[in-house]
Formats: sequence, structure tokens, C-alpha cells
Amino acid sequence: MRHRFVGLLLLAAACSEATTPSAPPVVGISPTVQWSGGEVELTSAAFASVLPVLVSGAETLAVRRIATSTVGASLPLGPSGTVTIELLQGGRRFQLDPVQRVGFKEVQLLRVVWVGPTSPPSVVWTFDLLS
Repeated sequence: MRHRFVGLLLLAAACSEATTPSAPPVVGISPTVQWSGGEVELTSAAFASVLPVLVSGAETLAVRRIATSTVGASLPLGPSGTVTIELLQGGRRFQLDPVQRVGFKEVQLLRVVWVGPTSPPSVVWTFDLLS
């Protein structure tokens, strides 16, 4: 009788519904446009108990707690463009809303040349554009 009862328990366990994956957490990101290396705020009830692991490409983002359900994450350094942030949670990756990164576009060198001795002094400005 005992073997029959254990067999029924195993059969019942085998016939139970498969667990469905958890729904992606709802995450708000602000601002949606940020400087390269700047911080964005992410708000979600999922962040209340533990700091999230956030990645962009192969880089893990630095995260700090701001409030109970709000964290700050530093964007990776780089040129202007769309940055995709992913939340790693429970062995899954959830892609969050993209952030537009405003980055480094060009450098301008300024040469100041003193032309003198004149009164008042004259200054000549020249620009070199580096790409």
C-alpha cells in the first residue's frame, strides 16, 4: 500500500503544470537621453529588495541605490548612439528601453597667438579640427 501511495504522488508530481517563466519586470528609465558616462535612474518594484545587475553589451554597469525602488546606473563611455541596457534576473536577460547616449564627436584645438606689442593687444584665433 505504501508503494502505491508513493507511486501516486510521483504520478501527480509528473502531471502538474509546468512553471511558466516570470513576466519581465516593469522598469522606468529617466532620462532617456544622457551624456556618455552619465547616470540614468531606473525605477521598478523588482529593485526593492536587491540591487539589479545591469549590462550593456559586454560591460556590467555600476549601480547604486537612490531610493527603495530606484537605482542609478552609469552609462558606458562611448560615442553618440543608442545604448541597450539589459537586466539580468533569475538567470534570464530582460532588454529594457534604450537610452540615447550623447558622446564625444570631435575635438577642436584652439591656438591663441599674441600679436604685439600693440595697444590694445591683438589676439588671432586659429582652429584645427581633429576627427
